[in-house]
Amino acid sequence: MNYLSVLFLFLVSAVILEYKSRPPLFRSTRERLIIMSVIFIIGITADYYGVYNGHWVFPGNGLTGLWIGLLPIEDYLFAFIAPYWAIVVYNFLHNKN
Repeated sequence: MNYLSVLFLFLVSAVILEYKSRPPLFRSTRERLIIMSVIFIIGITADYYGVYNGHWVFPGNGLTGLWIGLLPIEDYLFAFIAPYWAIVVYNFLHNKN
């Protein structure tokens, strides 16, 4: 299974759990965009720093080959999907009765 497939499974599971969550995860679309944008920017900045300084590399196995700057497209998706999934799962488990 490649990296993109794993990210897709995480995204689908998060969307399903968010749909079933009560109370809603975000109060508005604006709140959702602001919170996820801040997390995304922090994540991508940290990844750029790490790759630029040689702390980690992306060897290419399981990647699509599409790159934006120093990072593969999958890493941009990961910077959005992984925090979203973590927030959704936390909210679902925390509010489960």
